[in-house]
Amino acid sequence: MSPDLPEATMGQSLSAWRKRGGAPGDPETDASMVTVQMAGGTPAVSPRSPRSPRSPRNASGAATNPLSVIPAKITSQVYTEENPPQDWCDVAFLIPHEALRHEMDAMLKAVQALDPDTSAKDLWKAKNFCDWYANSFYVNVHTHHHTEETIYFPWVKSRCSEEDYPEKTTEDHETLVAELDTIKNVVDMISSGNVPEAEVQGGVSGAIALLKEKIPAFVEHMSAHLKEEETLFPPILRKHFTFEEEERTVNRILKEGGLTQARLFLPPIILAM
Repeated sequence: MSPDLPEATMGQSLSAWRKRGGAPGDPETDASMVTVQMAGGTPAVSPRSPRSPRSPRNASGAATNPLSVIPAKITSQVYTEENPPQDWCDVAFLIPHEALRHEMDAMLKAVQALDPDTSAKDLWKAKNFCDWYANSFYVNVHTHHHTEETIYFPWVKSRCSEEDYPEKTTEDHETLVAELDTIKNVVDMISSGNVPEAEVQGGVSGAIALLKEKIPAFVEHMSAHLKEEETLFPPILRKHFTFEEEERTVNRILKEGGLTQARLFLPPIILAM
């Protein structure tokens, strides 16, 4: 996508793909990809030729359509070969979450490779990681949660009863954001080379060791949170909303994020496909 692409164009083909219920790794989706959109955490791919949002089933309930989802390419703990994503209700959460999970997997591998006892000459590796965390991953996760809390979840609450709404997801956001901020403070210290003993013992080496402790814990908590959202929200969407109504909400998110957020979140979306 060109960085000069008009903002309005980004959402033009959002509807067809989300309504048909495609997903990352779907051969039909991959073969007919036209554009990739970013909607404040809800991107989509536009197909040239739509198909039914629900795949045919055999007697055991497994999908029989050879163009259905390839489960091996999906990192979700909710969707499997026996339970593939079915429609726009599943896709609404699956697509941004797939991107975040791929980013977290890369983050784990990167931080595991960092050596707390690295020499000053090789400190650039840790600083590169910190730059990526502070200016990409941190921003993407914060923005994803922010748009959920300020736009998407209030829209869901407008029809979902209090007893049916999973309030724990908001509580989880508060905890996860606090963990993100704690890690951000550590990466900022490593990037500056100034690690006060009052905050982290052992200087830069101690800060790197702390990252190797904090990041796996965050990934574990975030993964559980994504799984919970993918489990709880699709049934609510099916019960209370239409695709067209959800699309209008997504367009609000798209407009708020604009090209700035699209440039940050589109690369992990594409890499997850």
